[in-house]
Parts: sequence; C-alpha cells; structure tokens
Amino acid sequence: MRRRTCFEFMDQSWCPPTLRTAILEMLALVLRWTQPFSPLAPRIAEVLRRAPACGVLDLCSGAGGVWRELGSELSTRGHAPLCVTLSDARPQVSWQAPSTRFLLHYRADPVDARRVPPSEHGTWTLFNGIHHFSREEVGQILSQATRRGVCLVIGDLTRRSLMDFLWMLLFGPLAILVLAPFVRPLRRWSLFWTYLVPVGPWVTAFDGAISQLRAHTHHELHALARGCEVQPYEWCSGQYRRLGLLPVTYLIGWPRNARRPEDMPHSGFRTLCP
Repeated sequence: MRRRTCFEFMDQSWCPPTLRTAILEMLALVLRWTQPFSPLAPRIAEVLRRAPACGVLDLCSGAGGVWRELGSELSTRGHAPLCVTLSDARPQVSWQAPSTRFLLHYRADPVDARRVPPSEHGTWTLFNGIHHFSREEVGQILSQATRRGVCLVIGDLTRRSLMDFLWMLLFGPLAILVLAPFVRPLRRWSLFWTYLVPVGPWVTAFDGAISQLRAHTHHELHALARGCEVQPYEWCSGQYRRLGLLPVTYLIGWPRNARRPEDMPHSGFRTLCP
C-alpha cells in the first residue's frame, strides 16, 4: 500500500489548543494502559548503557504518555539514574506532573525534531511521531542524529494497511467515549469536547486512521537510515503487534564504535539486525 500524504486536524495551527490537549491526554491514557513499546524495553535499556552520552531527549512527546510507564520499567531493569527530557514543537503544561521513579523533565521552549538544538547529545527517542514527517524530513532527522553520533530509538504505533485504517475509523470514536472519564486530570473542557460537543472522538478517530495511511514501514525506515548515515551506524528495525491488536513499527540505531546491544529474546514480532 503506497504511503499517503494526508490532512490531520491536530497538525493544523487553527486546531483549538483545548481540543488538541484533550486528544493528546486521551492518547497518553491509551499508551499508559496498553504500553505498546514495552517489548522494546530490553533493547532500549541496552542502548542506553552503551550510549556515548547520558540522558534521553524525547522528541514529539505529545502529552508524554510513553515515558510515564516506559521510564519506570527501564528503571526497574537497573538503568539508573534515568533522566528523560520531554520536548515538542508545541509543549504541553501537563508535562509538569511529577514522577517519583525516575527523573522526568520538560523543555518549555519549542523543539523541532528536524532541527534539534546543538546542545542535545543524549539518546534521542521519537515515539508516535515519525509518520507526521515526509520521507525527506525523516532523512533530515536521521542525518542530524548520525552526524552528532547519538543513539536513536524510533517507535510508531502505525501500520500502513486498510484493516488498521478501517478499525481506527469505525471503532475509535466508541473507544474514546468509553475511556474519556478515566483521563487524569479530568478537565471540564475535555468533557466538553467529548460529550457536549462530541468533536473529540471523531477527530481522534479520523487522525488515527489517517496516521495509518501516513505510516513508514520498517523496511523504508531501515533503507532511509542506511542512506542517511554521516558516520558508520548499526541499525535494527522491525514490526510487531502489541496485545495482538496494536501495530508497532520501530527503528533503533547506535554508532558502530559503540558496543552492539546483545540479542534479546523477543516473541511476536520480526527483527531485522544486519
């Protein structure tokens, strides 16, 4: 299925900030409950131990739903101290919620994943954001990462298939209506966009369905990474389904002069490690 360049409501500057935040916090709840990237935790922990610089810079963080649980899981694996900095082109005030199991910071200034500030040399992660970028922009992100010699972890909850597109479009609104009361903190304008003026569920489902059409396959990401290397890198890519339903595509890269992460046992998904 050919990748499509399509319209998403939350990408638009005119999207109301309260609606955008309500959708992001709903997505963060889903990520915390389903933990789609937890199967990658062993590899991420190993990459962090081999990384040439300390700390994690998370790009396109949204409401920070991925690192709330993933950071705690990595901490329990003995990777301490773990310091994660959330960043986004549109920073969220909800990032200020404290975390007690690991160090979680946020950048109040906007950070464009295509132009990361020169001072950032820790491991870079990008969850649920790579599909928003074109092939050329993905190449730009990969090039700047390899030029600076940072480790890179990309994970995306998308798969370019008609089945995933239809599933999100048909069942997404109902899932949002059911889950909305469990979002914390429960904001009045979040309930407004969900029930009083039920735009939120349909916008969330529409953007989620379109995200499937905009997805990059792991083969495409792997080929782009190989072609964008500024210095020798090792790349590991693959795809799996979390809970038998949620599609996850990933790409992990580290400088070749760093020790290669050990082979970790994985079940339920394919891995490409040249």
